[in-house]
Amino acid sequence: MANLVLLCPLLIITGWSSLATAAPGSEHDSCQVWDRIAQQLTTNTGAQQSCWSNYSDPCTRIDCSGAYEYNSKNTFGLDFGKSIEVDYCFGIILNHCDKNISLDFYMQVPAKDVEKTTRVYHNTLLSIPGLSFAVSRGTSAQGYLYFEMGRQNNSVTFSVTVKVRVSFAGFTRWPTTLQRRLIANETVPVPPCDSPASSIPAREPTLQQCHPPHWKMAQSSTGPSIASYAGDLGKLCNETDWCSKDPWLACDDRSGRCSCMPEYNQITDKTGNVSCQPVLHHGLPCISDDQCSLQMSERCVMGKCQCSDGNVFNQAMSTCEPAGRVPKPKAHDKSATASHSAAQPHLGPTQKAGQNKTAVIAGAVVGGLVVLAGILLVAYFAIRRLRRPYHNSQLLLEGDDGDGIM
Repeated sequence: MANLVLLCPLLIITGWSSLATAAPGSEHDSCQVWDRIAQQLTTNTGAQQSCWSNYSDPCTRIDCSGAYEYNSKNTFGLDFGKSIEVDYCFGIILNHCDKNISLDFYMQVPAKDVEKTTRVYHNTLLSIPGLSFAVSRGTSAQGYLYFEMGRQNNSVTFSVTVKVRVSFAGFTRWPTTLQRRLIANETVPVPPCDSPASSIPAREPTLQQCHPPHWKMAQSSTGPSIASYAGDLGKLCNETDWCSKDPWLACDDRSGRCSCMPEYNQITDKTGNVSCQPVLHHGLPCISDDQCSLQMSERCVMGKCQCSDGNVFNQAMSTCEPAGRVPKPKAHDKSATASHSAAQPHLGPTQKAGQNKTAVIAGAVVGGLVVLAGILLVAYFAIRRLRRPYHNSQLLLEGDDGDGIM
């Protein structure tokens, strides 16, 4: 598909007003949180990207580089002719001390000779470069991002919505079915400003050379397919001790102990050992491999998460096992297949039944919007992991529960 250009304006703003022990070279504790967000974005399951935080003023900055590949057929059976690989760099800076709060973000796609820096303010409708394409004869579509943001005291509230303008026969429509609020009314603290809000706009961000990695194909598992993690599971924790050593754990404010992230199931083996196991997405809709559980030997095949080549689905364990290791179901167990077909993955305390982050994105307005939304969602859901440790603290990261994508 021609002229695919990515623009990734994910707003990542964190911090708080009190000064405490901070990371080396940082001025506010917000830098520590920013660094943890970068780690979450880097270790996010299925994401082949690396992110790093900014330890100088301002702390509200993050930079990433990575690669994505989307299969030639998406959930709706549209054939792109070949798989789409996009290698990219992007960065985000929040200018929260300006009189008119603004967000700078840049996107670099070397293979497309794309290098763009954009500054947006409240109530901005931004055209997404490269996402203008013909859907059918006489019908075209253009993707937009709509920004809303504002500051109250020491916090910033923001929203980002994907909108699509469809033009046909001289008419223009903005179908609500193609509209998706990627970030809805997020309210997060920000570092204090040393002086009153400045009317002088912040300087444009400095771009570095972009050398992103290339997409690496996932290898079929030849060993035990159940990847389990324990670490500090069950350890006492609080708002200052986040269980951050283990990316699959978060501090549950209800129990006060480190518990499995929503993307992981808590399991107990035959010896009584408890650990976290990545959730399998078998049979759920997908658009790309990163929406399935790669570390559990899953791939996106014809719009659904399936076991990768050389692996078969083990109904008893709900895992993908190397072929030949999965026992055949007993003849009298006729309900095994039927019961599993209706099963849903474990839903953590921050998820609701029927809502699934791997569902179909924005009505699938062909490849470009899919790629954009894919990168946004990977980053956004990595940020959402941080909410649970701050549920009863000053770092409350509130957001809607609408993780289901249209």
